[in-house]
Amino acid sequence: MTDWQDALFTPRRVAVVGASASQGKAGALFLRNLTAVEAGFAGEVVAIHPSASEILGCPAYPSLGAVPEPVDLAIVVTPPTAVPDVIADCGAAGVPVVIVISGGFAETGPRGVELQRKVASIAAAHGVRILGPNCFGVINTASGLNGSLSIGLPGRGGISLLTQSGAYGMAAYSHSMDDGIGFAK
Repeated sequence: MTDWQDALFTPRRVAVVGASASQGKAGALFLRNLTAVEAGFAGEVVAIHPSASEILGCPAYPSLGAVPEPVDLAIVVTPPTAVPDVIADCGAAGVPVVIVISGGFAETGPRGVELQRKVASIAAAHGVRILGPNCFGVINTASGLNGSLSIGLPGRGGISLLTQSGAYGMAAYSHSMDDGIGFAK
């Protein structure tokens, strides 16, 4: 992968850290979104799980370092206290970009602020770029990438939206679906 923008918007391999087959869990939602045939994402999707060898049709590995090919993008849906170790694993495995969906950081008060600072420090030390924490995720309609909390992709269009708020991201997605507004990213 040549740069972090490519890793974020057109990754060749995406890992879901905290993957699950359980209906209603974020780890299952992200695996389903990324592998949905109608989305058309051509990249490989792998699951990171301590004991599974396959989850929802995706190969599973116990850690990012165990994935046999480079991972361009990791999506993290673990409890917040696990995120610092996950970011360190991403750095050790050469993952350039991480989306932290998990909440429980600065939005929760002083302990969360300290945890978020720790995550940022580990990421900086390893050269890992982070989107999040506690965010909506990322969508690229051109590549069929749905690494977000949405179910399905909006129509294609020329609008790209960047928001700090996961709630605003979900609201924009909902309006795009209701009103037929297309998005690029």
